[in-house]
Amino acid sequence: EGLALHQIPEPIIKEDISAFLEHQLAMIREDYNKSVTQNRQLPAYWPGHTTIQSLVRMAIPLFIFATTVCRFINDRKCGQPKDQLAKVLKYETRSQASKLDATYLPVLDQLLVGVTISERRGLVEEFRQIIGSIIILASPLSTTSLDRLLGVPEGTVDSRTDLLHSVLSVPSRPDHPIRLLHLSFRDFLVDTEKRETNPFWVDEKDAHNKLVTRCLKLLSTSENLKKDICNLRTPERPRADVDKQTIDSHLPTNIQYACQYWVYHLKESGSIICDNDQVHNFLKCHFLHWLESLSFIGRLRESIGMVDNLMAIIEPIKSSQISRFLHDAKRFILAYCSIADLSPLQLYSSALIFAPKNSIIRNTFQNYIPDWIVQEPNTDLEWDAVLQTLEGHSGSVCSVAFSRDSRLLASASDDNTVKVWDAATGTLQQTLEGHRSWVRSVAFSHDSKLLASASYDNTVKVWDAATGTLQQTLEGHSGSVSSVAFSHDSRLLASASDDNTVKVWDAATGTLQQTLEGHSNAVSSVAFSHDSRLLASASYDNTVKVWDAAIGTLQQTLAGHSGSVRSVAFSRDSKLLASASRSRGTAAWSALSPSHTTRSC
Repeated sequence: EGLALHQIPEPIIKEDISAFLEHQLAMIREDYNKSVTQNRQLPAYWPGHTTIQSLVRMAIPLFIFATTVCRFINDRKCGQPKDQLAKVLKYETRSQASKLDATYLPVLDQLLVGVTISERRGLVEEFRQIIGSIIILASPLSTTSLDRLLGVPEGTVDSRTDLLHSVLSVPSRPDHPIRLLHLSFRDFLVDTEKRETNPFWVDEKDAHNKLVTRCLKLLSTSENLKKDICNLRTPERPRADVDKQTIDSHLPTNIQYACQYWVYHLKESGSIICDNDQVHNFLKCHFLHWLESLSFIGRLRESIGMVDNLMAIIEPIKSSQISRFLHDAKRFILAYCSIADLSPLQLYSSALIFAPKNSIIRNTFQNYIPDWIVQEPNTDLEWDAVLQTLEGHSGSVCSVAFSRDSRLLASASDDNTVKVWDAATGTLQQTLEGHRSWVRSVAFSHDSKLLASASYDNTVKVWDAATGTLQQTLEGHSGSVSSVAFSHDSRLLASASDDNTVKVWDAATGTLQQTLEGHSNAVSSVAFSHDSRLLASASYDNTVKVWDAAIGTLQQTLAGHSGSVRSVAFSRDSKLLASASRSRGTAAWSALSPSHTTRSC
C-alpha cells in the first residue's frame, strides 16, 4: 500500500537515510581504496559516525540529497572522496529553506574552482545557455543534438556537463539523451527567490525565449526546411514508404525537435506575436514546409493545437494579418491533415488547389503548386461549415456524442466498433471492440469519465473514456439495445431496448437498479432530465413515458403522436420535454404534467 512521504514518521526516514549513506559511502571507500596506492587509501572508519549523522541531518526529509551527495562524492572527475565530502559539509545547516542549496550548491561551486572573476561571467552565461536549456526541454536531447540546436561547437555540451554527472544522467553514447536525475535540480535553478543568492540562477522565460529563437533560426534555413525535404519527387507517394532512416537523415533530431516544440517554447517564454514579427515572417515563408516535416515525423495533427496556442498569444491591436493567417491556417490543416498525413507532398498539390479561392494559405503559397497541374478545379470563395471529416469506420455511422468537457467525440458504427476521437484535432484515440453486432448508440457520462455503447447484440458496454478499457458489460435485455443515456449526476445509466423495456443501471458498478415496463412496442430513445430526477422514454407504440428516475415509478404517459416516437429530450431547466415522431410531428410537453403545450408538423 502506498504511503506519502510526509506521512512517514521522521525517525523512520532518518533511519533509512542513515542506512543508505553508510552503505553507499562504504562502497565508495572500498572502490576508491582499490584504485589507489596504500598511502592514499581512506581509513576503514571513513567517513565516521559523526559525519554520517551530519549528512543525515542535512538530508532529512530529502532522500534526493543523500543520493546526489553520494554521486558527487564518488565523481572522480571532481576530486577525491575526502575532498568532495568536505565541500558538502561546508553547507551543513538545519534550515529547511536551504536544503536544496546544500544538495546542489556543492555540485555547482566546483564549476567555479580556479576561475577568475573576469572569466566567471562567461562561464555562468554558458551554463545558462546549456544547462538552462537542458532543464526546460520539452523532450530530452542527446549531447550531439543539443550542440546543433544551440549552435555551439560539437562536443561543447559534452564537455560542459563533465562535472555534473551527480545531477545529470549523461550517457556515454553521444546519440542518447541527457536527463535530469531529479526534477528538484530544475526547481532549484529556476527558483525566483534564489535569483540573488544562486549565481547559476536561470531565468526560465528568458531560457525559453532563447530556445524559440534558435528553433526558428534553424527552421528558417532552406537546407533544414524546404519542399520535398525527403526527395519523394511525386506527391502521391505515401509517407509509409519512407523508412525512418531516410527521414532522420533529412530531418535530424534537432530539426525534428524544433518543428515539434518551437511553439511550446514561445508560449512558455510569455511572448506575444504580432504582424510581420519573427513568427509571422517564418509562417509566411515556411508554413507548408513545417507541416510537411511534421507529417514525416508523424506529428502533423499536433499542429492544430500549436496553431491554437499561437492564436492565444496574439497581440490584440497590431495583429490583424497574423490573426487572419492563423485562422485560415487552422481551417487548412483541419481540412487536409488526413490526406497530408498519408502523403506529405499533397500539401502542395491537392490541398492548395482544393482550398477556397480566398484562402490566405492558398494565395500565399500559390507558387508551390506543381507546374503539371494546368487546370485547377473550381472551388468556393470561402471555407464552408465543415471543419473536418473523420474517416476510419468500415460501416455506416449510427450515433455520435461529445464528452461534456468537449475533449472527446465518440462514434458508433455498423462495423461493430466505437471510435473515440480527439475533438480538437480529429486524431483517433481509441477503437473500442467487443460488441458482436452493430452499435446503435453512444453516450458519455456527465463527468466525461465513462462512455456507454448500445448494440444489436442485446448488451450495453461501459468503457473508461480516457483509456478505452472495458469497465462493464451490462446484460439483461432480450432484444437489441437502441439507446443509452447517463443521468446528469453520472450515477445512473439508462438503456432502451426493442424488448419494450427500459433498464436503469448503477453506472459505477453495473448493477441493475430498475426494469421499467409499460410500453407495448420497442423503446427507441431515453433521456434524463437535467436535475436527474426524471427519465423519459420514447417508443414505437406512439407514446412517451416519464418515470421517476430514482424508484422507477411511472409518472405520466404522453399520448398524441400518430406515429412511432423516435427521440426525446429535456430542456435544461427540466420543465419541458420534446419528442420527435416518425409521423413528421414534433411535440413539446410539460415534464411535470401531461399537458401538451406545443406541436409542429
